[in-house]
Amino acid sequence: MLAHCAHTTGAYIPASSLIRRSAALLLLLLLLPVIGFSQVTYLWRGSTSTSWSAAANWEPNRTIPAATDILVFDGTVTPTATIELDYTTTQTVGQLRFSNGIRATLGTNSDRELLVNNSPNAVGVITESGTTLAIVGTQASGSGDLIIRLATNVLARFAGRLELRGSATASSAHQIISTTVGAIEFLSGSYVQPGSKFTGFLFNSGTANKNSVIFRNGATYEQATGSTPFGSNTTFQIANFEPNSLFLYTATGNTIGLSGRTYGKLEINTNRTLTLSTYATNPCLIQSDLVITAGQVTVNTSSVELRGNLLINGGGLAFNQDANNYPLSLKLTGSTPQRIGGTASSSLTFPSNTTLAIDNTAGVTLERPITAHGPVTLTQGNITTTSTNRLTLGSTATISGSATGFVQGPLVRQSAAAGTLVFPIGKGSNYRPITLTVTTAPGVTTSYTAEQREGRPTDQNMLDDLRRVSSIRSYSLLASPAPAAGTFAGNIALSFGADDKVGDPSLPTFVVAQSSGAGWSNLGHSTNSSSTLTSNSFTSFGDFALASTEQNQNPLPVSLIRFTGSYQPTGVTLRWATASEKHNAYFEVERKVADKPFQTLVRIAGNGTSSTLTTYSHLDASPVAGTLYYRLRQVDMDGTSTYSAVVAVVVPEQTLQLTLYPNPTTSQLHLTGLGNDGRYRIFNEQGTLLVTGLLSTTTLTIDVASLRPGLYRLEVQHGKHRVLRSFVRSCE
Repeated sequence: MLAHCAHTTGAYIPASSLIRRSAALLLLLLLLPVIGFSQVTYLWRGSTSTSWSAAANWEPNRTIPAATDILVFDGTVTPTATIELDYTTTQTVGQLRFSNGIRATLGTNSDRELLVNNSPNAVGVITESGTTLAIVGTQASGSGDLIIRLATNVLARFAGRLELRGSATASSAHQIISTTVGAIEFLSGSYVQPGSKFTGFLFNSGTANKNSVIFRNGATYEQATGSTPFGSNTTFQIANFEPNSLFLYTATGNTIGLSGRTYGKLEINTNRTLTLSTYATNPCLIQSDLVITAGQVTVNTSSVELRGNLLINGGGLAFNQDANNYPLSLKLTGSTPQRIGGTASSSLTFPSNTTLAIDNTAGVTLERPITAHGPVTLTQGNITTTSTNRLTLGSTATISGSATGFVQGPLVRQSAAAGTLVFPIGKGSNYRPITLTVTTAPGVTTSYTAEQREGRPTDQNMLDDLRRVSSIRSYSLLASPAPAAGTFAGNIALSFGADDKVGDPSLPTFVVAQSSGAGWSNLGHSTNSSSTLTSNSFTSFGDFALASTEQNQNPLPVSLIRFTGSYQPTGVTLRWATASEKHNAYFEVERKVADKPFQTLVRIAGNGTSSTLTTYSHLDASPVAGTLYYRLRQVDMDGTSTYSAVVAVVVPEQTLQLTLYPNPTTSQLHLTGLGNDGRYRIFNEQGTLLVTGLLSTTTLTIDVASLRPGLYRLEVQHGKHRVLRSFVRSCE
């Protein structure tokens, strides 16, 4: 047996030892494939040159490149690194990593490709925050494109800055591409800038690359050159943008695509005219703000939906209207308050083929005037306007409104002809549209401006047979230019709701009143419905309100017909009267002195509900000299309150008619004719102050028994008045 025989030329080897050696050899053979394909990390040092292929530029020496190599560019080792790719055409690596603030430039003088083939679902390209990666063509002419291609399910995460450029003399079409959805991710703080001599689609444009790129909130893509990152097909996108990402368009050539695109925040900052000449029907969604910083931008996309603010800080924005007259629309559909504003003074006009639609329950505020010649649709949410930032509707415009969407503030409608103009206006939660029917038009284009005003009108003077005007609200309706005499006639229909306190709208005593600031006149009652009242014809403009020729009917919870104040020696007498009251709990009389706030003097009970004349009065027995201001605060039983107009009363300075007796006196000195506040002082003949005190009534008795007999001087000071009298303290 071999186990027991020795070889004639060697030493004896036990069988157990042979078995152990055979097992070790087998294990080594099994491990060879694993060892051969393990990943090796190489650090770029650029020790000898900028050559990618030079082994000595890497640590350890990268003598034989492998498809699994991890290539690291570290800013703590080489803060600035320039690497010239000089392999033949294609090289496969496991991972590219840029870290620690490095500024790395990958240059190529011909077309080359880097295939990143890390493990599936692993990150194949990493640029950390604070790093800059520039991909640059270095060719003198011809092509110099670098394609970084991610294998299936291999990911890329960019947190730093990415720049793409051609050479000084030739263009490059660099690409970073993947066929995996969401594989290429630009994180918050990252910045992508295709720059000088860059051309083409950075992320490719094929169906296979659909949705492969995503820009997270806080990421920025600046299109300074090159084609759109979305790709060329408007039915799908290569790149997607989260709501708070930024797409910044600064290109001096080509154009920006809106059709079929979804942006986060879109800012256009290019000092040129940017016209989208080809009409497109695929809608555009802008999830945050649309900002025009520079450039004249003309939109020619069928529908733009905006969920943020429209801010024109420079240049201008227009909507295309050509011979085709294709329909366009701008829809504001945010979930928080939106603004149309910006710092530029350029006008914003919507032509007749363009619809302005509001569908945002939080509403839209105008911070610049706009003019619409097409439809204005108020689906949900109000448009808030001001006297400066108005919404003007041209003669071809239409508008729809409701209780869930109306104009809060001035609304202007332009017309040169007879016809009906509806103003869907309101304030707060109170929608009260008015309708102007022009029966005789001035013959020139006239701007009619309507606004709803809440609260009691300042003018409380009743003319004609009017007895009451609504204290709930009124309406301003003005015309510009003001029609010449005899050139205008029309009527107005006012609407009302539950809080207008209208009892029976069919009564002929329920009328429309008009004021030009000098009193309310009766415009009569032409027709009515359950929620509207139409006036008779009028020929001039001003304020309009619901009113009544009867004290006991329609409208108002409390009808205050007068409030006066007058000064008398005993104080200020305030008088007021109500024609009727409804659920009136009480009045508070308030007084204001100089620049101090109003203070309540007294509360006086109201008359509840009453249909008869009720009078009230109050005496302010302690007025101070000067101009005093008084007002009433009327409070309903449900806590609702309204204020009256302010009444001013002048209270003169009080003069002192001082009398003192007996004089001489032995013990007491009596004073009369004093003011109800002030002070007194007693001096001896040497001017020494002996006695002092305060005045609180118009008479006073001073005990002088402690004074030595002799001549004394009494000083009384009240307000600005000072009176001196002498008296004698006699012996007893």
